Amino acid sequence: GFKHAYDFVYLLFDLNRTRPTNVGYAFINFISSSEAERFKKHFEGWANWRFSSEKKGAVVWGDLQGLHANIEKHRNSAIM
Repeated sequence: GFKHAYDFVYLLFDLNRTRPTNVGYAFINFISSSEAERFKKHFEGWANWRFSSEKKGAVVWGDLQGLHANIEKHRNSAIM
């Protein structure tokens, strides 16, 4: 699995809904580029959702890299 492959996850939620749900994307900081590549290989095109959906997973590299950079960027968000 990926349990020890990352050190930061920021999953955004729409809190204005009656039942808050995630907005469909997240920022994940992996501990190494090889772990990020492994994650991409596994989840790119993912369609085995627990609910009915035609959406497919997509993995893209972000401009922001590193644990501390991610913490600084998202530090003042409502969920952090």
